[in-house]
Amino acid sequence: MSEKNILKEILKPYWYEKLSSTILNNKDYDYFFNDKDRFFPNLENVFNAVNNIDLENKTKVVVFGQDPYPRKESATGYAFWDGKIKSWNDRLSPSFKNLFKSILISYGLAEKKDNIAKLRKTISDKAIFSPDDFFEKSIKNNIIWLNASFSFEGKSQSLLNKHLKFWKPVVKEIIKVLLESSDDVIFVFWGKKSLKFQKFIIDTGYKNYHFVENGHPMLENFHNKNSFNDINEILEKINKNKIDWLNI
Repeated sequence: MSEKNILKEILKPYWYEKLSSTILNNKDYDYFFNDKDRFFPNLENVFNAVNNIDLENKTKVVVFGQDPYPRKESATGYAFWDGKIKSWNDRLSPSFKNLFKSILISYGLAEKKDNIAKLRKTISDKAIFSPDDFFEKSIKNNIIWLNASFSFEGKSQSLLNKHLKFWKPVVKEIIKVLLESSDDVIFVFWGKKSLKFQKFIIDTGYKNYHFVENGHPMLENFHNKNSFNDINEILEKINKNKIDWLNI
């Protein structure tokens, strides 16, 4: 199979046209694409977050994460979506738990001090949809769950940096396409790695962007701010419909 055919199989035609030259011209291309078992997620899922962007929708919310989950069954190709979690009664990673806890807090249905048992009871009492349903519905409503690095190989800093370096120019191209094709883009930065894209966004010269910043959801200080309220405040200011996070 040729190099181009690998990308053509896992990238939709529009995104192949936009991203293939950046990827194919990277000196580390072979390292990342000629061994499908080298990293997570599976190669066919690496571009899930990109392939499912609805470019016809002129208002977009881009939630930046850092790296894929370090487990094959958990890495989905979307930031924060843990494929292993099918029920709220499954074991939740700190990031996953805090993300949904923050949503409940934004509705006045939870407090920062609430433990997982109380959160699960609230979710059950309110008949809130499953974790998979939440992400699927949000993606259909043009919320883009985008990691700063699309692949994970190991926890050593050298490997994390290698993957981040490879994907950085690709993410920049995606950002440019989103800014060019949208009236407004809300960029949500969770974690220090994703913040590195702020200067690039500013330097593009586009003015149709808005920033929401917070710590990474794996940390409890994530609840010192509420990103979901912040996103809706921006949408309200630009005269767009707010997002009903519990009924997306």
